[in-house]
Amino acid sequence: MALKLDMSKAYDGVEWSFLRAMHCMGFASRWIDLVMTCVSTVRYKVVHGGHVFICPSRGIHQGDPLSTYLFIICVEGLSASIQKFEANRHIQGCHVAHRAPSITHMFFADDNNLFCQATRGVADSISTLLQSFENASGPKINHSKSLIFFSPNTDSSSRVQVCSTLHMIEALEGSLYLGFPNIIGRNKNAMLGFIKNKVIACINS
Repeated sequence: MALKLDMSKAYDGVEWSFLRAMHCMGFASRWIDLVMTCVSTVRYKVVHGGHVFICPSRGIHQGDPLSTYLFIICVEGLSASIQKFEANRHIQGCHVAHRAPSITHMFFADDNNLFCQATRGVADSISTLLQSFENASGPKINHSKSLIFFSPNTDSSSRVQVCSTLHMIEALEGSLYLGFPNIIGRNKNAMLGFIKNKVIACINS
């Protein structure tokens, strides 16, 4: 199965204590102090019959050029946890070809994809993994918007058990992500033909 994880207000929930632990990745203390000064000195002002100043105690500002890099560093903690679970054989990744290395996850900023077996035991391990990451880092998984993609040979009872354990729903055939279909079959012309039609419509207009 493949899990597409959606993080709820990912940037807003980052704990500053988790960012300070960057020394575990080899960053110098002086560099960490400079970064945390940029993060912790942010102030917000609300004008409503006077000025109200808000001093945040966690989170990074979305839109700030530094924040994207900090969040990638933050997600490295999740990546390390996944690798540890794989090393302890709690989860096992997917192989795209014979003798190819296993792939357990792919991250792009706050878009996270996990690949593992579709069993109840693995689902329990994934649930424990995500909960420990949430407790340490701050960002929480939005279970209602996260999706599970099962391989065709996964039986219905396993699908129900996994979805129930992870509190996520199974991705449907017509589901979209950023306007593109989540599931693409063998007939790619039929699935992706709408892209060509959209381009033609834009040119004609």
